[in-house]
Amino acid sequence: MNKKKITLKAEGLVGGYGGMNILNSIDIEITQGEIVSIIGPNGAGKTTLLKSIFGLIELKKGNIFLGEVEVTNQSPQNMVMSGLSYVPQERNIFPTLTVKENLDMGAYLRENNLKESMESIFSLYPVLNEKRNQAAGELSGGQQQMLAISRGLMSDPQFLLLDEPTAGLSPKLFDETFDSILKIKELGIGILIVEQNAKKSLKISNRGYVLVAGENRLTGTGESLLINKEVANLFLGGQ
Repeated sequence: MNKKKITLKAEGLVGGYGGMNILNSIDIEITQGEIVSIIGPNGAGKTTLLKSIFGLIELKKGNIFLGEVEVTNQSPQNMVMSGLSYVPQERNIFPTLTVKENLDMGAYLRENNLKESMESIFSLYPVLNEKRNQAAGELSGGQQQMLAISRGLMSDPQFLLLDEPTAGLSPKLFDETFDSILKIKELGIGILIVEQNAKKSLKISNRGYVLVAGENRLTGTGESLLINKEVANLFLGGQ
């Protein structure tokens, strides 16, 4: 009997920084095993949305549900324990620790199956296995991004929130990163991704949300948004 997949749902999210609202009643939904892209212009609220879901920014209004459980404005630690993991654009690694020690830090809230998770990650990113005893600060930019994603996976999440995972990477590493995201999806993890290359992101996505000025502008399958003329003109280089 197949285990029922869990859905992460955000409804009517309003929030931001100080007295300014960046999010103005945003709705999104993602189920385990899906890739969902968040696209939009700079300042649309994409990163703020991820941070708000993960509990880094307190929401003024709205609700977040993980399955049947409401997790609105929970602390990041509680969100990790509930099954969420967030990988920010800034590579949040410990440069003086080894690759393996960084991965161990990603699993600090777990008590079991750590070896199994680490071997799974080394299978996903063989180069990290080769450099497991090397200081993380000595890795290339692409390898550091692999490590940041891997640290996020070490908490054994149901959902992975990725903010600009290919920022600053070479074209070769760009493609490798997207290939690894597809492999993570195959593990049954839901991936909510904010990505600078909207075209590439939508191509691998089950669905996408277009945000403008902190509001939902368009929602659809990745395929339908790729051929939408408004989306193409505004975000895909007018293809």
